[in-house]
Amino acid sequence: MRYRQIAIGLLVVSLVVPTPVTAGFSGEPQLSVDAPDNSVAVGEETALTLQVSNFGEVFPFGFPDEPPRDPRSVSQLQQQVKTARNVRVELQSGDAPLEVKTGTLPLGVVRDGTVVPAQFRIDVHGNATPGTYRLPVRIRYEYDERVTNAGVIRDQERTTERFRVAVEITPGASFRIVDVASDVRAGETGDLRMTVENVGTRTAREASLRLTATDAALGFGSPTRPNASRFLGRVAPGERTTLAYRVTAAPAPRREPHTLRAHVAYVDEDNRSRLSRPLSVGVAPTPEPSFALEDLQADLRVDQRGRVTGTLVNAGSTPVRDAVVVLEPTSDSLRPVASRYPVGTLAAGEGVEFSFPVDVPPVATAGPEQVRVRVEYATADGDRTSDPLRGRSRIEPEREPFEIRAVNATFEPDSEGNRLVLAVTNAGPAPRTDVVVRLTPRPPFTSTGPIAYVGRLTPGQTVEVAVPLTVGEDVVESTSPIAVNVTSDTDRREDALDGPYLVPVEIRERRGPSANTSLLVGGVLLAIVVVVGGWWWLRS
Repeated sequence: MRYRQIAIGLLVVSLVVPTPVTAGFSGEPQLSVDAPDNSVAVGEETALTLQVSNFGEVFPFGFPDEPPRDPRSVSQLQQQVKTARNVRVELQSGDAPLEVKTGTLPLGVVRDGTVVPAQFRIDVHGNATPGTYRLPVRIRYEYDERVTNAGVIRDQERTTERFRVAVEITPGASFRIVDVASDVRAGETGDLRMTVENVGTRTAREASLRLTATDAALGFGSPTRPNASRFLGRVAPGERTTLAYRVTAAPAPRREPHTLRAHVAYVDEDNRSRLSRPLSVGVAPTPEPSFALEDLQADLRVDQRGRVTGTLVNAGSTPVRDAVVVLEPTSDSLRPVASRYPVGTLAAGEGVEFSFPVDVPPVATAGPEQVRVRVEYATADGDRTSDPLRGRSRIEPEREPFEIRAVNATFEPDSEGNRLVLAVTNAGPAPRTDVVVRLTPRPPFTSTGPIAYVGRLTPGQTVEVAVPLTVGEDVVESTSPIAVNVTSDTDRREDALDGPYLVPVEIRERRGPSANTSLLVGGVLLAIVVVVGGWWWLRS
């Protein structure tokens, strides 16, 4: 019963005391778009600036007589419902002969009573028909539709509005590139020549052509810059002008095309600065020279002079001028007598043989050896050097420069007047002069003239020499060596001593009857002669 009385009391109070009514403002932004400077020229790339304006509307609600007197709070609430937030503007080309290069632009907040610019890059076609075109504009934004006097947002809206702006395309100068010629080679600086034609209907004044490299593989001048300009001056409709640029290309083993962007800046007949639509220029530098090493051979031996030979091939697609093969030793085992071999001009695919004399010192180690060469050649920027070309060779062990062979070397014990005949051969690769053969006999051998002069021996030549040899009596049958030394002159040194060479000499007793047997046989024969002679005398 008590709870019922409380409930009835509360109901009566609610009927007697009035409930506060929610009050505030409702409204929305009112956006509009305009293009105040809407004149563009045929073949022009330019900026088109749109102006986005907002003049919103607002309505009070829920106030008993009139809004509160606090102007600051009223102004803030009204501005809140008339403000466009997260505004995004998109310009489209529609049926106009141009291309919009800029995508959607975010403008952020556009308040009531403000004008916010939105700048778009447009590219008017070079063959565009002059006239007025209406471009579609789409604007998306958000706003608060209802706000209470306590600042509580009742409704948040998202909306999209569409407009059209007029653009006037006027006749003007328009350009195209009609010819491109280049002698640029990879890794070098060359000339790029371009011919530009005004294909529009108006004269361009104070025109200049600006080139911009789209990647780091091409640059202008040396040291390189990413862009370069040339002055054209006055260019009438149909007139052509040729310009030259110095272009530097990065090294590249293959032919790769690169793109340059070109713009013509000029002043039109209305004294307005204009910029042409972008023009593309393709440049494919000739690949840098490449070389191959073929038929590499090396005749190398420790402590001898040898040769490194091979064939250098121009493996590139263009000729190479003033080429020189340079031998670069990779160790102390090779000492080139001459390290540069000029081969001159090489056509594409052409090969030329080269040869280097090389000394291998006595301290060199026999075994595999790397051979490395580079190629120097002339370019418009000066001399260049190729990457190294490598091959493998082998250094053979040291070989005696002479071969000494006995022609007759069999003698009896206790014999004099013997002639030891030796065949001396130059086994080396170079001629030998003032060749002298010297025996160094030891018992049981002696010689009254152990030196023989040979003179000059060409590689592979053999000469026989004879020296006297005496064999002692106290010797048995055997084979004993005699040491032979050879001195000679070479192109690298004089009085070179080689040896000793050991020549085997055979000592052998004479085969046949002994002396006593010979005397007995002689006596018997004499007796027979005496007997036969006496018998013949008695008969006569």
